[in-house]
Amino acid sequence: MAESTGEMEKTTRKRKGRSRILWEITALLVVVLVASGLVIFFVVRASQGRLIDKSTDKLLASSAEDVSSFYDFIIKEKTPDFIEFTLTEGTSVIAEALAQRRLSESQKYVSEELRKIAEMGLLGVDLNMVIFISYAQFPLPEPLLFACNDESLIYSWSVPEDVVSAFQQGEPYVYRKNGIPELGLEGEYLIITKKIEDPELGYVAGYIGIKPMDEEIASINEFYSKESRKTSLTLGLVVGISILAVILISFFILSYLLRKRITEPIEELASSAGEVMDGNLDVDVRVHVGGDFANLERAFKEMLESIRQMIEKSVSEE
Repeated sequence: MAESTGEMEKTTRKRKGRSRILWEITALLVVVLVASGLVIFFVVRASQGRLIDKSTDKLLASSAEDVSSFYDFIIKEKTPDFIEFTLTEGTSVIAEALAQRRLSESQKYVSEELRKIAEMGLLGVDLNMVIFISYAQFPLPEPLLFACNDESLIYSWSVPEDVVSAFQQGEPYVYRKNGIPELGLEGEYLIITKKIEDPELGYVAGYIGIKPMDEEIASINEFYSKESRKTSLTLGLVVGISILAVILISFFILSYLLRKRITEPIEELASSAGEVMDGNLDVDVRVHVGGDFANLERAFKEMLESIRQMIEKSVSEE
């Protein structure tokens, strides 16, 4: 009875040891899988962020190009009339109006034409403006908002430095992500710039179009947000299934491999050692060729053979 209890305790300890190894291997594999999943998740998120930026840049460039092409048409169709009206009124009269910060007839005429364009709602542009950067007929201390479909902005809105810089450097637009506070506009706005230059008349002017971009950019963000949720869900399912597969593999395949390659050879060797300790030297030690403990089994077998030979020699000498 005592022997049976001892064997049961040994078996229990072996099983606990084997289970602990399985749990440690499983935990390690799970940690690796979770870490890999997190790395993939952040890589995908970063990639999606770059895609959002590229899509936004492409949208802004496309919108600016469309408005700029429309301004090309306006320049071709309307600029001769603008110039004729201005010359008819006289540059001196216009210069006096500018100095007194009142609207000249030319400014009113151009502003009315811009208002008609704005009311057409073409390309979603809310504000259409004409600015003068320089004019030989009258000096300008700074770029001047000459006409706008909203006449209240003339003289009250100074052309921002980033917009002036865009004209000077030939950039097609300025993107204001946080709105245009000086105009009381909140949200995302695109400021399209179209430069006009006439060396003969000695002026450098340009069109400015202010277009809200909230809805269009929000649609891009919403699309990628949905894709991000889908990707996260798919990745979570893959990692979850992988963890379940690892647990199943660990407790079936790894358990089988541990038993065949480690547990059974050790148990057989321990059993043989126990018999030798009980005085039985006729134990046949099995060598698992190619196994992880083949060298140990072979050494134990050779040691046991040496002991037998020493005992036989001692007996024969007596």
